[in-house]
Amino acid sequence: MRCKDIERLIIASTWKDLSREELLLIKEHTQQCAQCTLFQSEYKNLRLSLKNNPAPALPEKLDRSTYKICRKALNLQKKSAPAIPPLIWGVLAVLIALSVILFVPVFRDLILNEPLSSQALFVLTFLIQNTVMLFFTPILIKNFREKKQGLNIFS
Repeated sequence: MRCKDIERLIIASTWKDLSREELLLIKEHTQQCAQCTLFQSEYKNLRLSLKNNPAPALPEKLDRSTYKICRKALNLQKKSAPAIPPLIWGVLAVLIALSVILFVPVFRDLILNEPLSSQALFVLTFLIQNTVMLFFTPILIKNFREKKQGLNIFS
């Protein structure tokens, strides 16, 4: 095996378990190759020194400003209005009631496996439309509010 392949295996051994064959390849190659033995030793020492040294600290000013920005975004999210306004709940309740009132007479057509009348098709279309509205309205309202308030800091 080439030295580059052995170096890749040595590096890979730090984040994944190597197979028995790969470990044998490293062992055999490092016994014959002084350069790869040196690489393995230096790589091990480098990893140990990185482990023992603490992570560098952020500059105080950057740390404070980042903290303030994150806190502000979180506070704005907490103070936002309820997900769905009461007016929308009222409209959705009316639509649900209308759907039920219109669907009850058509339900018999569906049970009897008769061809659907134009009224039945209208009611089914109305029900599907309302179902989609009920599902997507909260999502659309939330997205609209986030854009309006500038909360969507990742987009």
